[in-house]
Amino acid sequence: MSLALRSWLEDSVRAQARTVYQPGWNYAVAIGGPRNEQHAAAYAVKFAEHSAPIAVYGFTTCPDVVGAPMIERVLARHALLPVSVSGGASNDSIVSISIRDADGRVVFESAHAQQSPYAASVPFEQVGRLTVRAAIRPRAIQLLALGAIPETRVPWLVGLLVLTAAMVVVTVMQLRREHELSRLRADFISSVSHELRTPLSQILLFAETLNLGRVRTEKERRNATDVIVQEGRRLMHLVENILHFSRAERRMTRLGPEPLDLSAAVSSVIDDWRPLATAADVTIATHFAADVHAVADRAALRQMILNSLDNALKYGPTGQTVTVATAMVNGAARVWVDDEGEGIPSHARERVWSSFYRLDRHANSAVAGSGIGLYVVRELARLHDGDAWVEDAPGGGARIVLELPAADSRAAWLSLTAVTPNAVPQAKLALRRFRC
Repeated sequence: MSLALRSWLEDSVRAQARTVYQPGWNYAVAIGGPRNEQHAAAYAVKFAEHSAPIAVYGFTTCPDVVGAPMIERVLARHALLPVSVSGGASNDSIVSISIRDADGRVVFESAHAQQSPYAASVPFEQVGRLTVRAAIRPRAIQLLALGAIPETRVPWLVGLLVLTAAMVVVTVMQLRREHELSRLRADFISSVSHELRTPLSQILLFAETLNLGRVRTEKERRNATDVIVQEGRRLMHLVENILHFSRAERRMTRLGPEPLDLSAAVSSVIDDWRPLATAADVTIATHFAADVHAVADRAALRQMILNSLDNALKYGPTGQTVTVATAMVNGAARVWVDDEGEGIPSHARERVWSSFYRLDRHANSAVAGSGIGLYVVRELARLHDGDAWVEDAPGGGARIVLELPAADSRAAWLSLTAVTPNAVPQAKLALRRFRC
């Protein structure tokens, strides 16, 4: 885009996002442009905690998308009143509509506009900061059988009609939302129950075997205890995932970031996860760069790495090699996990970070999953002022990349934490919240 258009977008959209845009909106449209150019910018605002706007994304197009042709199509296709009331009359024969932009220019006006005592104006800030004025045409009063009603009651009845229509729309939207939430809740409970049942069954089976004294050798006893510990760890991981998801949904996640050796921290998590990989016939390969230091919460980092490894284990083939690597890239600390599965299609690489979402090929398969693992990964990464995304792995599978803030140098961080151990993490959190 041109520099003039970019400047207009930055000034107009930023001002509207901070003053006009409401947190409950899904989108808004700004209309205008530089040097008498006309553009329509459709955008949405990403909010942080305390309803603070932190990012805007959208697209520009020609202003006709919210001009007279669009309004005419809406009025032609969507009846304001049922046929039993309107007698089949068109919207234009019942209501006269005039729409003006923020500068008072006419965007749309019904043909043969007439003066009417039954009119009202409503600001439509969400789309172009338009003002909509609607008036009931005089002859429509008789059509709607309002002529015999005392004049003083007509505005009240019109208001009740508008209020009823609005309530019907709100009710339908609420019912649709409730239905979707109920479906997602049922799917989530079913998936979680399925995932919890497997390790619980294994723990119960081998615990009963030990309790009844059915092990014949020391090796069998050790194998049984190893299975119990392994499945207990898997169960703990699932429970921690659900707890992180619950805290993220309620914006109650609290982190204690500290400078740490990223390669050593990741290696520790892999050591704990290795028994699960061995049981699934998965080989782990590591490529750790030297001197990779990040500022992160240890428990949150552990959960992010475990979820990434679990994703590779579930959706990769038996006998695959899962590769874990760390490196410093563009001044940030990165860790990534590669699998040898089918990969993630480009059109779904953003949706996989949404809660409850699973690829179509996995939704009805035997692969268990609740659809919250990658959601937790990205939420925790962004709480660290980092990010997470999907790339193609060299072997054809998927690569889950985590990016975290890097510690400037190990010596500097050690000197800071030696003076005040909690000052650095608290200052990082305070600075992040202040920027938001």
